[in-house]
Amino acid sequence: MMKRAFLLIAFVFCLNALAQPSHPRLLMSDAQLSAARQKLVAGDEAVTLLHQQIMELADSCVKVETPVEYRHDASGRRILQRSREAMLRIGACAYAYRFTGEKSYLQHALFDLETVCAFPDWNTKHFLDPCEMATAVAIGYDWLYDAIPVELKAKCEKTVREFAVIPALAPHQFYIMTNNWNQVCNSGLVMASLSVLGPEDPMTKEIIERAVETNSSAMDTGYYPDGNYPEGPVYWAYGTMYEVLMLTAMEDILGTDFGLAASTPGFERTALFQTFTVGTTGMAFNYADNASAPMPATPLWYFAWKQGRHDFLEHEIALLKKKQYTGRENIRFIPLLMSWAARMPSESSAPAVREKFFSGNGITPVAMVHTDWTFSPSDRFLGIKAGQAGSVHAHMDAGSFVYDAHGYRWAMDMDRQPYAGSEVRVQEAGGSLWDMDQKSLRWRFFRYNNHQHNTLTVNDKDHFVGGFAKIVHTCPEGAKLGAVLDMTAVFGGDLKQARRGVFVVDEDYLEVADTLAAPSDRSASVRWTLVTPAKVNVRRNCILLTQGDVTLKLHASSPKRVKISYKQWSSDPKDYDYIFSDFDTPIPGTSICGFELTVPAGETVILSTTLKE
Repeated sequence: MMKRAFLLIAFVFCLNALAQPSHPRLLMSDAQLSAARQKLVAGDEAVTLLHQQIMELADSCVKVETPVEYRHDASGRRILQRSREAMLRIGACAYAYRFTGEKSYLQHALFDLETVCAFPDWNTKHFLDPCEMATAVAIGYDWLYDAIPVELKAKCEKTVREFAVIPALAPHQFYIMTNNWNQVCNSGLVMASLSVLGPEDPMTKEIIERAVETNSSAMDTGYYPDGNYPEGPVYWAYGTMYEVLMLTAMEDILGTDFGLAASTPGFERTALFQTFTVGTTGMAFNYADNASAPMPATPLWYFAWKQGRHDFLEHEIALLKKKQYTGRENIRFIPLLMSWAARMPSESSAPAVREKFFSGNGITPVAMVHTDWTFSPSDRFLGIKAGQAGSVHAHMDAGSFVYDAHGYRWAMDMDRQPYAGSEVRVQEAGGSLWDMDQKSLRWRFFRYNNHQHNTLTVNDKDHFVGGFAKIVHTCPEGAKLGAVLDMTAVFGGDLKQARRGVFVVDEDYLEVADTLAAPSDRSASVRWTLVTPAKVNVRRNCILLTQGDVTLKLHASSPKRVKISYKQWSSDPKDYDYIFSDFDTPIPGTSICGFELTVPAGETVILSTTLKE
């Protein structure tokens, strides 16, 4: 309550004390644009690469003659892709016009502003859509303010007010949500209000008051206590990007972010979490609904500026150099990054990231290992996932891990399929993709179930969605780097105890240590699974995995005499009989292998499974 009162007092004082700032004021003022020009002339690598990428995007947008189309996705639920297309086109062309003065960029940006402001609505039934669209209009309106015809300015103001701000002033679900929806919606509304309506507008004051009051809960949920984001790296890049855009806009225009950043435990450390999620192969630690493909982590530009950590941008710069920075949906944010690049000091004020271990608790505990940060065949990467299936965007993947070594990914996580088609298919079957209950049809999708993750399955059952796997011990240094999880609750009583330790040993090979105790009155059949892109050769006493000229041996041992049966299972959903087998698609070149064993009633089996040359 005291925090809220302090923030609201600061808010009222700030708005009363500041005069209306001139345009452009949102994210990149004329002074920051001038600073970017100076860095470009001086040959600053980050600014040069970023500027080249933005100009290439703007040139590609100019070549597109078709307007942004009002069209729902396959589920009939969203126009979100249209909002993102508008942001990319308007942002890139607005930046290019400001930098070059070329009229073609201005004309295209104005055309797109006119188009989206003539839409019948911005689809408030899926509130991410109007908030991202409002961001796009806010950027164009602000950055091109002096060049926009009076009539179009009035249309932008009216549309933002009616299609985004007024609907948000009614009681709305996103205010009580604590995931990326809260961050995206609050941020888009704040930026649009500050840009288009102006700081002095009563609606702007109410939008900011609500944002400050409700966003603090989302930040506490998203970053507490150690900075690891519950929904994983892709959603970190999404929610955190909008978070830092809002913080920057409020700080620049109002002179304060109302303490949101400083008062959130874990927020200062969250960039380190994201930096750790990039494996030595360049692939991400893609637990839950995340993707493994290399992708921009655009909020890192904010943290690199704020914390003076140029090393946070090492992977971003590498992607820019490889022409891979335009991949996936984060492409629309690229024109906004110059705001932070222009403010960065020429030299880093902190040493490069060289920690070998990161762990974080919270809603989705994770632990990660990087042995030498060279991203070479000698480097080892390990990502371990705890938590529960019932959390937002989660799979039945508690206890799962990914592992990179010798320049390859050996233990992988299957990327999810696009939401829209899955939503339609599960709705046709009478369910919802976003139902996280135990009997939800969500768990019938091939890639969401524990059978298709690098974890344990007991008695052929689904993981218990309410069962929370927690990190109980970490090994941040020494011969073993990794963590130990207590997974007992995940199996809903089918195991009396289940502990899993996953380690990189001697900075060389992988070890998975499982301690499994069966109930006194019944045995437990256990399936130990590894999903891999390697070629699989099942032997009697081991499994050989081969990629390129490297072969690793997967071998399990136990002090107790126990029969271990090595196996390989199909990774093609068509080979299984279940409700969505006609819909789920295989991932070519993927294999599922591992072994099965039985833990006798009342007994405990200790397993040590290694993957090494």
